[in-house]
Amino acid sequence: AKSGATLGLDLGLAHGQTDRSVAIEPFERLVLKEMPVLLREGAGAIFQLACQQPNASPVYRSWESQMPAGRRHLVWKNKPEKVDACLLTISCHEAVKDFAQLAEGGRYVVAAGTAVEVRDARNGELLETLSEGDHVSCVAACAGWICAGFYSGTIKVWDAGTLELKSEKTNAHSRFISSVA
Repeated sequence: AKSGATLGLDLGLAHGQTDRSVAIEPFERLVLKEMPVLLREGAGAIFQLACQQPNASPVYRSWESQMPAGRRHLVWKNKPEKVDACLLTISCHEAVKDFAQLAEGGRYVVAAGTAVEVRDARNGELLETLSEGDHVSCVAACAGWICAGFYSGTIKVWDAGTLELKSEKTNAHSRFISSVA
């Protein structure tokens, strides 16, 4: 089975495009959006996901042109007519409680269950886990700092550039921390 990027390159080159990034972009976007499905179901799911795209999209047209004769697939009757605006699906080991975009470095911070995670904004890849153990209630990123509040009443602050823990205040509040800034 071909990957989404391979399908995109094949389609783009077939239509005379020489810029590989233009040919691959719609497929890369689909893969990023559907990454949890692809990780769970395997690369073979790319064909089913491609056939669910709008008929006018490059992803669907590539799928249609490469569909093996006799291969079975499901077709949605209420299939979207426009490409979904979703750029990336965040998939963490626990429910995401809060999210903050870092101004520098194309990264974001996620509060998910007991983890404060720094992820790549382009592909969602986990870059670093800053804290584990206590349940995280909120995160914020501002002026080179990452702040997190916890259900135990603890507040932690990291340097956004080095990801080094700079401060930890236990019992900062008698109840859980609902917001940090």
